[in-house]
Parts: sequence; structure tokens; C-alpha cells
Amino acid sequence: MIRKTTLTILLLVLFASVFSTGAFSVSETSSAPAPLPDDRRMRVELTAEGLRLSFAPAANSAYGVFFFPDGEAAATDARLYAQDGSLAAMGGGSVRLFEARLNAGETYTLVLSGRGTGYVEVMRATLGRSFESPIELDAEAPAYEKLLVRAGDAHWYAFTARQSGPATVYAEPAGYPAGSSPRLRGVLTDETGRVLAEAQSDSGGFAMDCVLEAGARYCVRVSAAEEDTGAYRLGVSFGEEGGRAPESVDLSAQALTLRAGQTYILLAQVSPADAHAAVTFSTSNSAVAAVTQSGEVRALSPGTAVITARAWGGASATCEVTVEGVPLSGIGFSQSELTLRVGESVSAALEFYPADASDRRVRFSVDGSSVVSVSAEGVVTGLSEGTARVTVIALDGGHTDILEVTVGPAAAKLRALIVGQQMYHESVNKVRVGSINTAQSVAAMLETQVLDGESYQTTVLLDSSREDIFLAIRSAFAEAKEGDISLFYITCHGHYAHGMSFFELYDGSLIAARDLERELRKIPGTVVVIADCCGSGGLIGEASSLEDFNRGIVSVFAGRVGQPAFAASKYKVIASASLDQDSYRISFDENVTESDMATVLARALCDGAGWSIGLARRAALRADADYDRRITFNEIAQYAARRVCWYLDVAGELAGASASYVQNVQVYPQGDPFVLLGR
Repeated sequence: MIRKTTLTILLLVLFASVFSTGAFSVSETSSAPAPLPDDRRMRVELTAEGLRLSFAPAANSAYGVFFFPDGEAAATDARLYAQDGSLAAMGGGSVRLFEARLNAGETYTLVLSGRGTGYVEVMRATLGRSFESPIELDAEAPAYEKLLVRAGDAHWYAFTARQSGPATVYAEPAGYPAGSSPRLRGVLTDETGRVLAEAQSDSGGFAMDCVLEAGARYCVRVSAAEEDTGAYRLGVSFGEEGGRAPESVDLSAQALTLRAGQTYILLAQVSPADAHAAVTFSTSNSAVAAVTQSGEVRALSPGTAVITARAWGGASATCEVTVEGVPLSGIGFSQSELTLRVGESVSAALEFYPADASDRRVRFSVDGSSVVSVSAEGVVTGLSEGTARVTVIALDGGHTDILEVTVGPAAAKLRALIVGQQMYHESVNKVRVGSINTAQSVAAMLETQVLDGESYQTTVLLDSSREDIFLAIRSAFAEAKEGDISLFYITCHGHYAHGMSFFELYDGSLIAARDLERELRKIPGTVVVIADCCGSGGLIGEASSLEDFNRGIVSVFAGRVGQPAFAASKYKVIASASLDQDSYRISFDENVTESDMATVLARALCDGAGWSIGLARRAALRADADYDRRITFNEIAQYAARRVCWYLDVAGELAGASASYVQNVQVYPQGDPFVLLGR
């Protein structure tokens, strides 16, 4: 028994050692693997020694590895190694070798051994990306339009031939997005994957001549050369049943002269009349003249191009297209004056006369290069406050125009630190469910705000100590300058005592309002403080009555509690409740889930600033009283005060409370027109 156990252990150790050595040798000691092409398809010759190929998946997904043999079946052994050298998958045989889930961006090494020649291909196991999951074409009208989104994309299609005889499988760029003209490649196979025809073009589309059998199933693979992307149309054209190859092709024109922007329809006629009628068109210079498979020629830019009409079997005819340029008669900026801020960049739009002028080359000069700069593409950037003059000069005819530029101060940078305290230690206080949802929702709301092209750079800090918060304040607002806005929001347990509001943190540590102010006063520019906790009104007052509140407003944030006075305009403060009031959280889910619980102040602020907490998406700017898409401090404060009361009334009714919930939002300064939010 002992010997048997020992032998088993030795065999396991030996197997592990051999396996490990094999994996290591593949990744470290073998010669560098050959990279698969961008579309991950390559013709290879298998050997007993093994062929090593590398590739990196474009997406996290399941991928299949296929080998399509030439002619007779080939014996194939395949192993796939991850980037760290570990074995990721293995298989063998012919056609589909194996399937494995792979990670985007990671480099894998495929090792193939065996005999025979054929095509190896790595395919994403989704509809239209795999030989086993092709897009089915309509048998009566086999055609499809699709977009090659990423470089290296490949699409698979399948169709059943409706008749026997000659046919042409073709594809052409579809012109979407505008200006896109991918150089397409095509492969036609039978239902086993055996290659029947291949084609590629340096000028756009492709055409593959073939003879099909009625009822037989065929597959088509479409990809693009190198880094090309764009839309294309795929189609199959059938000839007459039992038709023959055309002997010649005649075109409606052998030479054309067009102006840039003009079009012309070339008509093609094959002979004899009973020959396969399909004709495919191509251009020798797609930058000068493009052509569709219906024969429409579009003149694009001055020069010459040869349009070729090719019939099934090779017969062809050509038409030479000369594209004449349209002379420029004038040029101008679309506006005579431009105003921007320091650091802002604006593209100066140009108008050409006539609109179809061929030569649109221009150059720019600047009078006041210390104020603005202009790129070769006409992008004007503000460098410093002042005025400058930008002149555009057309290379065709020397036409000019002038743009007067005024540069104002740089837009305010917007920064926010959002602090939430939820998972309190048992010895400190109750867990504050919804604080995380509250903090994240306020951050999401702020990130949607845009003022003069700037958005809030938000930092969220959860369940943090006193020291953590002070460090985060120094870090989040380290680059603040005069004119910037720095917003500090905190939601936690709080209380008012000894003439001061206190913030209670998850670990039991406290931050007094006085200590918070000492830290915030170091930040240049405007500082906004939003305190969302019980007793928070003590930040800016000593009582909840309006008279006492206003009289005591400067107790901390204007330096009257043992602190030197400083400009009161530095601070904008919103407190969720008076110093003698609780601050509420509500949930409209009877199960009180974290994702539905949030403070009433946060709900009110988000509602006013256009963020739905429940749907986690943008909404209307309800606090924008004058509909100018900019929300002042006064507008958001007034809206929040009303909205908090509404939420508490609704909550009281739903709960059947015997007494109303009361929470009065407190604000300093009152009626402030300072713009804080907007889009």
C-alpha cells in the first residue's frame, strides 16, 4: 500500500514537471512566433516540428480556432498558450480545432503540428464572426450591407445557390462613414470550408467568378486590408441557367471629362446576349474617381482614373475619366469675430466660393502671436488675455479674409470632493444605509455639469477617518487657483454641541466645523460646502429661527469663533438642516435597499441639477428658474429647500406618520447669483 501510494505521487510529480517544462519551453526558449495577420487568417504548411503563431484578441469573448485543409483532410494537433506560458486550450482534427474564452489585449501563442496545407483562422464565436455562425443571405436576393468597425474585423456569410451556372460574388465600399473606402478582401468556400475563390483589390471592392450548383450551400468571408475600416455592400449575381462566359464587354463611354462633384452612369453590355450578364466595376484611382457596382462614376478631385468593367470569365472594357478642377474665386471666415477663453481652442470655419472649388489649400498668419496661436487646420487657441488678428490666405488665387479674436480669462476649473460615511463601527453609531448611494449619486450629478466647457473633476471618499479626509482635501484641491470652484460635500452622522457642528466619522473620530474651515481656507478661489447631516446648520448659525440664524451666520465661516476675519464671499454653504434638526434619508422601496436609499437633500440637489437617482441618468434642469441652462447658487438652494419639504411630506403620508417630518435647508449667503451648475 505504501509503495503504491509512493509510486502514484512520483508519477504525478513527474507529469507536472514534464508539463511545466513544455509550457516553459514554448513561451521562453522557442523562436519567436510569427504574428497572424490583422484579420487572423493565414495559409500555412503543417510540419511535425510544429508552427508557432501569435495573436491578441480584440475583445473578451469565446474564440474558435479553425483549420481548413487544401483538398484532402489534414491531421492537425493544436495547442494554445497564454501570455504567461500556461496551456489555455488544446484540440485537433480538421476545420474546428477547439474553442476557448480569451482575454482582450493578451498575447496568445498557437502551436500547430501535423501534415498538409490549408488556412488557419481564429474566429470570434458570435453571429457573423464565425464560420459556424454566419449571417444567412436571402436565397432569392443574396445581398447585405455591414460595417467593418475595427481594423482586422472579418465577417462570414452563407447562402444557398438558387440555380446552377456562372455567378459573381462581389463587394463594394458603401461610403459610410463619409470618405471611408476600405480595400476589401473576399473568400468563397463550400460548406466544408474548402476555398473555391479568393479576391482582393487595392482600389476598393472585389469580384469573384464562380460556378455554383443549385441547392448547394456556400460561405463568403469579407475583410479589409491592413488598418482599413468602413461600410460595404456584399452581393451575389447569378447568370442565366447554363449560361456561358461573355466574350466581350462594351461601355457607353470610353472617355469622360467631369468636374469635381459631378456624376455619370456608365452602362455595360456583354456579348453574346445569352452570356452571364453580371459586370463588376473598379477604379484605378479612388481619390480621383469612385465607381459603384451599378456603374455610377463620381468625380472627386482633379486628375485621371481608369474605370474597368469586368465580366464573368475575364472579358473587360475601360473608360478613362478626366476630372477637371473648379477654380477658387473667393474665401472667407464663416464669422468675422471670435471670442474665446485662455486655454480654449475653437476651429475657425471657412467658406469657399464656389462651394465645389477643387483647391482648398490655405495658410494662416497671426498678428498677436502672444495672444492666440492657429494650427495649419485653422484651430485657434487662446494663449493670454487680449486681442489678435488671424488672416487666412488661399493658395489658389491668393484670396484673403481676416478674423478678429478676443481672448478672455480662462474658464474656472471645477473640482469636487464627495465624502460618505456608512459602515459605522458598532461601538460608534448605527450603520447609515444609503450613504454610499448618496455620495455616488451626487458625484454622478456633478460630473454631468458643464460650465464654460468645464466639468467637475470629482473624487469620492467612503468610510474615511479624519486624517484621510484632510489629506483628500489637500489632494483634490491642490491645483485650485483664484477663479476656480472647489466643492466639498459630506454626508454622515452629525450633531451640534458647544456652539459648533460636528461631523462624526465611521471610526468614531470627529471633525469640528472650526477645523474643517481651517483646512478649507487654504484653498484659493470660491469654496462651496454642502453638509448633509443632522445639526449641520451650526456651520453657519446658532439657532434655527431665521432672525437668529442670520445674525449668527458668520459664526464659523466668516471667522468669528476665535478666527481672523476674511472675505465672506469665499464660501457658499448649504446645510441640510438647522442646528437643532435631524437630517433624513428616505427610500421608496419597502425593503430599504442600499440602491434606493438616499438623503432627501441629495435627492433634491440631483433633481434640481438634472440627475435622476432612481434611474441613474440625466434629467431636466428643474432648478433652472430662468431657463438659461445655468443654475445659480440661489436657484439650487431655493429649489432644494422646497424639494426637501416635498419629499418629507410624501414620506410622512406613505408612512402614516402622526406628525410631520421637519427639516429646513439652511443657506449662506442668501440670494447669491453665483453660477454653480449648468449644461
